[in-house]
Amino acid sequence: MQDFIDNLKDAVENFEDIEISANTNFKALSTWDSIALISIMAVVSANYSVALAAEDILNATTIEDLWNKIQSKK
Repeated sequence: MQDFIDNLKDAVENFEDIEISANTNFKALSTWDSIALISIMAVVSANYSVALAAEDILNATTIEDLWNKIQSKK
């Protein structure tokens, strides 16, 4: 899980300076926007070979929800 969080922090602009954990509600972050959504889709595709749809991400609340969705699509 920590590797996933680190990958998100590297890929999503402005996430790198925020304390993020598995329980973080990423959509409540002040830096959450459509660019962050696209960045998450890209990092998941590149690092985990999983295609998340925008709806998959928007239906998630926490970082752990995202991770679980990735695992379910492997």
